[in-house]
Amino acid sequence: MHTIDEGEKMRFMNNVFFVILLAVSSLWSDDIKLAEPHPTAEKPREVIMGIGRGDAESIRHLLESAGTIMNYYGPEKVRLRIVAYGEGIRLVNKNEKETAEKVRALMQEGVAFTACGETMDRRKMHDSLLIEEVEVVSVGIVDVIERIQGGSVYLQP
Repeated sequence: MHTIDEGEKMRFMNNVFFVILLAVSSLWSDDIKLAEPHPTAEKPREVIMGIGRGDAESIRHLLESAGTIMNYYGPEKVRLRIVAYGEGIRLVNKNEKETAEKVRALMQEGVAFTACGETMDRRKMHDSLLIEEVEVVSVGIVDVIERIQGGSVYLQP
């Protein structure tokens, strides 16, 4: 018989909390006045988030914020890209099992994830360590800058 250790209980509770947060966040939509023009499928909000910190709390907060954004607008009215660089590269490492599950769930909702190639080079990290469908760009922070210049809103949760 398999007994559940404290770590497994915590991971399970974190995953349950994440799913509940995604479900409940859509209930808050009545109190926010959307800016003009309102987002549509043809002209969605363009949002970019960067993560340069690799601690568990920073990653958890970023994933929860991304889930809230996707729930509020819906995948048809927002284009969200998350760029991982520096210590934040942990976010897209497929060996980080619990995080990888949440990243894959957000990908199912249309969130794009990008890894910084420069960070990967410095850490001698091969592409095979990335979660499938994570795009690699040469310099993550420059990707953020250029997307902001192109009209994306930048959030640092």
